[in-house]
Amino acid sequence: MDYDQISDKIERHYQNQLPFVVYATPESDTLNAIFTKEGSDHNSSAMSSNGFVMAPFYHGESLFISLEESDTYSAVIPINIEASERVDLDQNSTEETKYKKLVLDAINRIATTEMEKIVTSRKLLQLLKFFSLSKVLDRLMQLYPTAFRYIWYHPKSGLWVGATPEVLLSIKEDQFVTMALAGTQEYQEGRTPEWTEKEIAEQQWVVDDISQRLQPIANVINISKIRDHRAGNLVHLRTDFSGTLKKGSNQIGDLCRLLHPTPAICGTPREAALSFILENENYDRSYYTGFLGPIGISSNQSHCYVNLRCMKLEAEHATIYVGGGVTEGSIPKTEWEETESKLQTMLNVLAPLL
Repeated sequence: MDYDQISDKIERHYQNQLPFVVYATPESDTLNAIFTKEGSDHNSSAMSSNGFVMAPFYHGESLFISLEESDTYSAVIPINIEASERVDLDQNSTEETKYKKLVLDAINRIATTEMEKIVTSRKLLQLLKFFSLSKVLDRLMQLYPTAFRYIWYHPKSGLWVGATPEVLLSIKEDQFVTMALAGTQEYQEGRTPEWTEKEIAEQQWVVDDISQRLQPIANVINISKIRDHRAGNLVHLRTDFSGTLKKGSNQIGDLCRLLHPTPAICGTPREAALSFILENENYDRSYYTGFLGPIGISSNQSHCYVNLRCMKLEAEHATIYVGGGVTEGSIPKTEWEETESKLQTMLNVLAPLL
């Protein structure tokens, strides 16, 4: 089955409300597709068999598409489009005021407790002039080759689209890989980012938290030097982890739940940051900042990614999710502007539909 045939099958599966996922791993030009067979049981949330998992941030049900009940295909992704210019948004002073207050509340909570970081978030409802999954697929797969790109549909979750730069966990036998990703600036060609003390400190908190959580399950932990990581129109700070798991510690579901939610999408300490988020964000993140990925599909390897730069897509509108890490030194206006920049990743995917 070639790329265009997979694209057509996506449309039919969506119209028939049958679960499917299509995805491409970072730096790969191969589109992978898993289509649930008609009449199969697609209500399993177990990660014990090979397939693809979609897990929420906190509330909601983890969903799983099993290979045993699906047809699988792959095809080469064509390269025939270019990125659009920045998509201009209508100014929404109410949303800006509300988000700045949320950030200020987080700053005040950090200043008066032992907390170091809280990740705040918001969503944007973007109206569409028309709906086309094939155009979304083309732009998503071609615009962000360094990201994990996916389109997922399940009757229980709806249709989700994303291009995430962050690995939660990759496992092959007893070897693992994960990363710490924090700090955000807009990418500028030919310019090396100048990171602030706030951004460097934020990255180190993520590194320290992941290191601590890996200690009980790993025999060997290798930590790379910090480096810049480009993700579309943004650049982040990145630190890689690799190593060897202890015997009996390679169950991907258990390990993902050990690491998730990381300080990069929740905060630190985890429990206090999560409590603030649930009390103050006043909306359900759903599958945004959850995790997803293929389990045991290729050579018994499993890869789970944090669900960032994503949106829930419906016939007449898209709900785009964005957020950022808040520390005691954060400035509400700057945090708002960061989320505006992050919106561009999915807005660029939607550009022909706007």
